[in-house]
Amino acid sequence: MPTESEIILCAAVACICLFRKRIRFLSAVFLGIVIIGFHGHTYQNAVTEIDSRLSPLSITLVSVKRGGEHQSTRVIATVEGLPSRYRIRLNWKDTLAPPHMGQSWQVVAKTKPPHDLSNPGGFNYRRYLLSNNIVASGYVTSATLRHDREHRESFVTSNLRTVKYALEQHSSSALMLAMALGDRSEMTPQLWQTLANTGTAHLMAISGLHLGILFTLVVFVLRGLVSVGRYLGWIRYARPTVFVWWLALAVCAVYTVVTGMAVPTVRALLFAGVVTTMLQLHIRIRPFRLVLLVAAALLIIAPNMAYSTSFWLSFSAVNAVFVGIWVSQSCGWRRWRALVCVQCAVVVCLLPIQLGVFGQQSLLAPLINLVAIPWISLSILPMIFAGAVLSLFLPIIGYWCFFAADWQLDMLMVGLTYMGALEWQILYSDVIGAWMLFCVGLLVVMSMMVSKAHTIGAMVLLVAVLGGQYFRNFQTAFTVEFIDVGQGQSVLVREGFDVVLYDVGAAFKSGFNMADQAVIPYLRNIGVSTIDSLILSHSDNDHAGSEAHLRKVYPVAERWQSWPSSDSGKLCKPPLTIATERLHGYFLSPSVIGDSDNDNSCVLKIESSDTQVLLTGDISRKQEKNLMQQWPREVLEADVMSVPHHGSGTSSSVSFIQRVNPQIAVVSSGHRNRWRFPRAEVSRRYQNHAVELLNTAQLGLVKLQWNEDRWNSEGYCDLTWPVWYRCADPMQDHD
Repeated sequence: MPTESEIILCAAVACICLFRKRIRFLSAVFLGIVIIGFHGHTYQNAVTEIDSRLSPLSITLVSVKRGGEHQSTRVIATVEGLPSRYRIRLNWKDTLAPPHMGQSWQVVAKTKPPHDLSNPGGFNYRRYLLSNNIVASGYVTSATLRHDREHRESFVTSNLRTVKYALEQHSSSALMLAMALGDRSEMTPQLWQTLANTGTAHLMAISGLHLGILFTLVVFVLRGLVSVGRYLGWIRYARPTVFVWWLALAVCAVYTVVTGMAVPTVRALLFAGVVTTMLQLHIRIRPFRLVLLVAAALLIIAPNMAYSTSFWLSFSAVNAVFVGIWVSQSCGWRRWRALVCVQCAVVVCLLPIQLGVFGQQSLLAPLINLVAIPWISLSILPMIFAGAVLSLFLPIIGYWCFFAADWQLDMLMVGLTYMGALEWQILYSDVIGAWMLFCVGLLVVMSMMVSKAHTIGAMVLLVAVLGGQYFRNFQTAFTVEFIDVGQGQSVLVREGFDVVLYDVGAAFKSGFNMADQAVIPYLRNIGVSTIDSLILSHSDNDHAGSEAHLRKVYPVAERWQSWPSSDSGKLCKPPLTIATERLHGYFLSPSVIGDSDNDNSCVLKIESSDTQVLLTGDISRKQEKNLMQQWPREVLEADVMSVPHHGSGTSSSVSFIQRVNPQIAVVSSGHRNRWRFPRAEVSRRYQNHAVELLNTAQLGLVKLQWNEDRWNSEGYCDLTWPVWYRCADPMQDHD
């Protein structure tokens, strides 16, 4: 990110370019740098300020989302003393008084600056927070109501409650609440998975599509009323259409505010406003230029939208629609052919983006959306909107509107559930695979448009691209990767095509788990398709909790664990070994199953080439002493070791560090974890013995690679393109 002096310099250059006709376009470039740079600095200042504040905080609630089963209520709030555009995101415990939008509270809260799991291929949570101007997240421990503005909003609040109650009487209430009010708290993980597997999740959240349908419905109704008024002589104004368009826009604006001002809805509202203004002023503008104009206006008003994935997806989709219309008009296609052309254009344009961002794409999604979009747009959504309005005045008619929408959604979900269960139609990929797929498509198109010689060249390149996709899982060097799973552990060991995974991280009652959030996305990112050996060091949730989620996606050849069970897992007792084509490992502990789960951890030593790695689980000093008594020095010695029990003060004795004698020790710990692991005294022990200590809480994913005679270490920011909000974090080392 540019420094403050560089921002001032860019502003001066922009002013100079503005008065030079030949280079006037450069003024827009430098102005964009100024806007983004200024936004970045003010955001960082807000993060620093809120992090330095002590509780209690005075906050005003701007959004309240009730949690579903095993989920707490989440609130978005402004903080007194901070600019209102910056918010904090808090979990609100069920034991506290229920919060409502508009209330002002004084809260004691544990907050952290924006942070996420830093692994290539995973969801960029910090960018998500930045795109929504959220400068801190955390949870509330106690709260006192200061001021309640709810009485000012009682009309809106009571009507929303009435509509919500009417919707909850139907079997598809979760879907209708999400589509009508943006309330997704009733959506279950299974329902989300079905929508993701069929490529229809975008239809179940308030977006530009919903606003466009509402705008069209309001215009249609108002035009009907105008026609009746003219017929009866009540309307004599020459151009009532002007009022129709602006009144429809006002209704959409109210709907946008009531449903939480979702970013896609705000974009659609601005787009509708620009189009309405252009039509009323009889200004003609090309569609692509109109899209650029709206995008520029949005980025000037809210520069944080540049970090929103939905921003790029929605504008890419709009451009794809215009491309499809242009192609269909050029070919003379009409009606269903034009509709199919537009749908294909959207799918082709968005496929690389969706694969790169979401990691999967439904192969049947184009056909499903070809049916689902018109069905929802022309029938289901109008019924829901009509039911929402009529339930306030004519509850019986409103009920039957909801009933009709519910019946149609039930039929739609039967089909979606069936097709979502078809595994063959789900294409999994990642950023690299998405770009390779894009290159394949480009090469195929080139081969159709050029000479035979060029076709042969394109086919050679096609084979090279596909070969690269296959062999990118092949790791020539012995590699150990400590995946960032927060306060937990997951270690990936690779050489050639051999893959050993030690622990998988935690899973929680809410459905959030480290396999889906960190481990699986990273394995897909590097091209891993199977796991030769899975070792679960012990049964604690932070080490083995996500196993079931991992095994749903990845086949595991053999599974080891430290506790007896009725499934197919083997006990990791010495002298048992694991062996693949290139990797050899043997268990050093536990010889006897004791009372402590931590001391029962599978201690695994892996050897390859001329080096060794020791993975220690959560053993304490007691088990360290047993290992030193049971095994000679040459068995325990290793060049790389995992720090026992995340750096707890009850582990990593001086004698054990001396016996292992590592060059590098890696701590798997969570950012600002409540136990303050690794403890300061433990870190000093390793440093006093000249051991390089690496921490996933600071570096994200830690990759160690054996290079002939030494280990090379890299953190997340060494493996990816560095961005200012992840790799230049002033709060990174704050404790």
